[in-house]
Amino acid sequence: MSFDDLNTFQMLLAAGSIAALLSMLAALADRKQRRRRDLDRISLIAWGQVSVILLFVAIVAFAVAIRAWPASGG
Repeated sequence: MSFDDLNTFQMLLAAGSIAALLSMLAALADRKQRRRRDLDRISLIAWGQVSVILLFVAIVAFAVAIRAWPASGG
């Protein structure tokens, strides 16, 4: 199977799933950052914002995939 065999629905579904997974991992990183013992060790990345942005990307990808589903023959 190659990328040429995938239709728009499948690609958007995969992109949304990856974004949702990364959002969950960023949320876990944010939780770890907030519960750190050494308060002087701060993170250079705002994991909470990364999580929210990735969740928004996942929601948009899933919404567009639902709109593309009838065109894919499903």
